[in-house]
Amino acid sequence: MVDTRGFQSHYWLDHEGVRFGAGKQSALLYHPLKVSSLELDTGKKELIVNLDHMGDHHYVQQTTSNQVGKVRHPSEYRTNEERVDSFSLVVGYQPKVMARFIIQPYGYLTTHVWTEHADEQTLESNRAIYFGSEKSTQASQAVGGFVKHRIPVTKSVFYSNPYYKPYLRSHIAIEQHPQFLPFLDELHKQGNEIVLHTLYLFELRHYQSTTENILAFMKNRFGSVTWIDHGYLKSSFAFDGLDKKTPHYLAQMWEKYDTKYFWHYSAEDTANTNLSLDLYQTRKNDALRTPLYWSHPTVTGPFYTWASAVVPEDTMYQYSGKNLYELIHNRGVFINYTYLARVPSSERAGRFMIRNANGEWVIHPAFDQLLKKLSTLRDQGDLYLTTVRDIMNYWIAISQVRMEYAPSGAIWLHNEGKQKISGLSMATQSNEVFVNGKKPLQREVDGERIFWFDLEPGARAVISSNPADH
Repeated sequence: MVDTRGFQSHYWLDHEGVRFGAGKQSALLYHPLKVSSLELDTGKKELIVNLDHMGDHHYVQQTTSNQVGKVRHPSEYRTNEERVDSFSLVVGYQPKVMARFIIQPYGYLTTHVWTEHADEQTLESNRAIYFGSEKSTQASQAVGGFVKHRIPVTKSVFYSNPYYKPYLRSHIAIEQHPQFLPFLDELHKQGNEIVLHTLYLFELRHYQSTTENILAFMKNRFGSVTWIDHGYLKSSFAFDGLDKKTPHYLAQMWEKYDTKYFWHYSAEDTANTNLSLDLYQTRKNDALRTPLYWSHPTVTGPFYTWASAVVPEDTMYQYSGKNLYELIHNRGVFINYTYLARVPSSERAGRFMIRNANGEWVIHPAFDQLLKKLSTLRDQGDLYLTTVRDIMNYWIAISQVRMEYAPSGAIWLHNEGKQKISGLSMATQSNEVFVNGKKPLQREVDGERIFWFDLEPGARAVISSNPADH
């Protein structure tokens, strides 16, 4: 969103930007790639460029229990170590077309991601949630649920649980249940992201060869790039997984098998569903520091954390029509953290699933109606329903696009990443917009023109208000 009047007193701008003045009496800073974040104090007319701010990259390392561990938010440097940050300020020049990036592709207005922790599930409860009924054994038989409504989930699983007991509230795992893997294959074919909820759910000894085999299996079978920590296991990302001095060190294996997007307890630091169904938490103002993802400059190496907010079963009322409207109207992002297929403690009914007259698990009718509503918002082109993998790939791809302002008044975009960006979305208030001299796919929303196009690796796109400017 763009504020041009009625300014708030303070803004946290992340890597977006600000323009002071107009024409030759103007200064513009937008999309700075090599700083931590931007802030704006409108009262003082002051732009703050954070080269490194600990609030932009939270990481707490757990130590011995479920108490708060060692807070390692600040960057950690040794004597004589250096870092280089840079940004460009455009002064006395205003492009003919002012365009900004949209944080979801293909012209959607907002993003929603379902993520699932693997605790206390059975095959039957999984079928109820994804296919609508425990009696449905294939995606083609879905009578409801996520598969029926074509909503993808970032679903975590345990690879092994030596203590698994069928038909109990007992943590199903790939290795112990022969029908679970074919079920996951079905979900994967439907576009769901299958990832590890650590390797085991208990504190079992990790052997390097076994660990490597499991990560290789997940990579080859499901293309897994995401990891969701479980509890306070020492092999987790937030415990000893990054510590070379411990036998629980896994970072070299994560890097080898391209596991790079992590959920850990610090991922929940910035959002609260009681305040807003939006990771930006903008219901009160835009001053809160709410990064959608981050990579700690010195602690976590090449790995990323994605922000999320827990949604317990008994708070599903947060998905009201009013809150969904606000999420879309405010162009927000919401990544939840749920226990979708967890067998209800009552063994009879929960908010996600319920037993029918025959005692079989089926998806709760009210929850199925919510999924239907979300799918309708998607089909209208407003709500981007996706996975952690796909939205993180998109966000990181945008962070690798360099912006340059041409003498003609056009904007040059350079894709300095290694991947094609499909559906790269931008917004402008210009009456007309062209990409490389041609009109792109576009829509008008609330006085803005949202447009999208593909950008190949190493390619340049020219954004202009005149087709001749390319």
